[in-house]
Amino acid sequence: MPKSGAAKRPPIHLIDVEADALSGLAYSAEKLAPDVSKLLLEEILRAKVLKAERIPKDVVTMRATVKYRDEANGTARWVQLVYPREADIVQGRISILTLIGAGLVGLREGQSILWPDREGQERLLTVIKVVQDTQAETPQPAAKPLRAEGLSSLPEPAAEQQVGIDVIIQIEIDRRQPGYRARFEEAVLNWPNLQECLLLSNDMNYSLRLCLKNIGEYEHVKSGLMANLPGIRKLTANFVVSDLLRRREHQG
Repeated sequence: MPKSGAAKRPPIHLIDVEADALSGLAYSAEKLAPDVSKLLLEEILRAKVLKAERIPKDVVTMRATVKYRDEANGTARWVQLVYPREADIVQGRISILTLIGAGLVGLREGQSILWPDREGQERLLTVIKVVQDTQAETPQPAAKPLRAEGLSSLPEPAAEQQVGIDVIIQIEIDRRQPGYRARFEEAVLNWPNLQECLLLSNDMNYSLRLCLKNIGEYEHVKSGLMANLPGIRKLTANFVVSDLLRRREHQG
């Protein structure tokens, strides 16, 4: 893959909580998608990271819908940039863990970026229009032009697809504290969106799986619930990049 140096890339902006989440996703994808992981981490490191309220409205953020043009052939497309579990290429929802997704995030309307494709050839991508998820206006003018650009529609995600982030948390308990297990279990079993709580035989005593709606909910869990768990010696959290069993069920 040709090296895409920072000199070939315009300035980009990221929302702080999204940058944290994308870092976790990128590290989790190092073995599954090493090229995308590396490129996404490079973009995160060079980005100007701001609070959500300070991000310009024409920046490609997560769940924004963007019209971009491939300058190599002049083709323009509408896509929505989403987390891996929400991706559906037929509906125009592309994962951040794709080359196109990693290349578009953080760009503003009118900006272009030289970005490698799957064959390793650099292509110039230009952002034409950005519509944030919270905006009421629809990004596409009509069905006919969209069909010409390769998309029939961009409907709202179904209810189950709104739950877009799974987090696996592994916890080591401080066994020196009396009653550590009972106090920990009483606290954690009251967590909302807890899908799984397993007692393990290794040094990491518990494995939890949370199904969360968005990054804001993850930040609430991290700063509130995780920080207040009793008797914690060590805690690690990782985002689920792909659930292979669910993917097989959907493909079947």
